[in-house]
Amino acid sequence: ATGLSASALVFNESTSTNKLTAKLNLAPSITLTDPDTPGDPANVLGIKSALVRFSSGFTAGEDILSIGSTTGTSITSSFDAVTGTLTLSGNDSLANYQAVLRTLGYQNQSANPSAVSKVIQITLTDTAGAVSAAASQTFGS
Repeated sequence: ATGLSASALVFNESTSTNKLTAKLNLAPSITLTDPDTPGDPANVLGIKSALVRFSSGFTAGEDILSIGSTTGTSITSSFDAVTGTLTLSGNDSLANYQAVLRTLGYQNQSANPSAVSKVIQITLTDTAGAVSAAASQTFGS
């Protein structure tokens, strides 16, 4: 995956009593490539899943990853608040996974968020089982 910001993104805490109103879009320009492009250059096989996980800076009970709408796709999502992993699953096209990941967002539900920088990693698995190299994004809260 490419198109992740080279500069650090900054999360601004919501001033609302509902801390989940502030959301940072993490990957609005992400460009995906099939993990096994040499074996499937036309991406006929499609993508089976994507994992978005914190590789550093995750604070359980505060940090939340989510995506926008998956309407019109076969993709479903699930966030594990204990491990900080967002799993997208469902056999679908590379284009649909890219569109969904472009809505990837971060929210912090703490009244006093940790100021630690955070790093997420995104990996794809295609329907043949090939796994992509991880793409990383750094951001601060």
